[in-house]
Amino acid sequence: MKKSKVSNLKYIRGSRFIKMYSACLKRNPEYSRGFTLIELLVVIAIIGILASVVLASLNSARTKGNDASIKSNLANTRSQAAMYYETNNGNYSVPGQAVSLPKGLNTNCSAVNTVFDPAAKNSINPMIKEAQETYGGSSSTAALCSIGAATTTAGSQTWVAYVPLKDTTNGTGFCVDSTGVSKQTSLVSPGVLGGLCP
Repeated sequence: MKKSKVSNLKYIRGSRFIKMYSACLKRNPEYSRGFTLIELLVVIAIIGILASVVLASLNSARTKGNDASIKSNLANTRSQAAMYYETNNGNYSVPGQAVSLPKGLNTNCSAVNTVFDPAAKNSINPMIKEAQETYGGSSSTAALCSIGAATTTAGSQTWVAYVPLKDTTNGTGFCVDSTGVSKQTSLVSPGVLGGLCP
């Protein structure tokens, strides 16, 4: 008796499952209904909005990363320039040699016989060039450089370098100079007098 009750119970449970399963397989509107066009359009619109938010934040992060790289490269120029200064008897240009860099900021950041000379030992030119490339400008448009003494054979005691930034919220560029100043500042135009950050 007990065995038959158990087998009957298994059969009942099995038959209920089979009935439910077969009902699902039938072409019943309750089970075969798909998505409407409106539902699909709403989902696509939501996905599009989320994608635009993510892309905007990625673009902002990329800009901040580029600016951090520019600031880091320019901040490192100070220690490199200090080594150049010691190597050249306390000058940022070679004493006794003509300097081809006019006084005032200009786009010649590779002037011969100066701390910007690419061929000189301990030159800061490679770091400025890397900052320019990070900004995306060419060597003739992105960076501005200057030294204190210009077109003379006297040694220079000051230098300054400026590279624009992509994020212009707190100023349009980053400036470093020989006095230790390292700051974000407003746009500087070529020809501005002086060998220090404005």
